Amino acid sequence: MMDDDELMRIYGGLDLKGRKLTVWFGTSGCHKELANAARRWALDILERRRPWAASLHRTDKIESLGEAREILKFARAQARKQAPNLGHPIVCIDVIEAGIVSGPRAGLWKEAEGSQRIVHTETCKSLIHFFFAQHGTSRASL
Repeated sequence: MMDDDELMRIYGGLDLKGRKLTVWFGTSGCHKELANAARRWALDILERRRPWAASLHRTDKIESLGEAREILKFARAQARKQAPNLGHPIVCIDVIEAGIVSGPRAGLWKEAEGSQRIVHTETCKSLIHFFFAQHGTSRASL
């Protein structure tokens, strides 16, 4: 059974010192390993071998408000620079900021609003059509 530190070492890392979000994957086929690990965790929680913790109200891993806003400001600038025509990265950053500044419930409402806005974009419609085209579905209703 893998613990939290081992999973982070294998599947990803977060480096905020250089204000970069870096995720790397250890092996090919790691998505299967990650899915299996997540499945085992879920079963352990269900069978009460691992504690279930509601993470919606946890704030122990969030930076101070000023530092968090600075990180989000940097992330927003990077998203605009790297993908100026995409709106969803900015919406995601806005949702995170709403959750940090105004609390988890406000973040959830902002997420619902942002999701509804994103669903109606041309990029999203194109991705839905692409998905159904790859899977041989004849019709995608939007």
